[in-house]
Amino acid sequence: YGIAVTANNAELAQFELSDSWQPVEHQFRDGTNEILFFTNQPVFSSRRSPIGRTRGFPDGG
Repeated sequence: YGIAVTANNAELAQFELSDSWQPVEHQFRDGTNEILFFTNQPVFSSRRSPIGRTRGFPDGG
């Protein structure tokens, strides 16, 4: 278990990836492949506003 973020979303949120984040190729339900950065270390997240629709989830998140 852990958390993953796309490089694009990390950039939009001005989030800096540390060495604990590892790139992993992921295939979404629509068949597209994307590199996600994954960590299983504890992460604190505070969202000020929506970043955008999350692909692969009908409800957007």
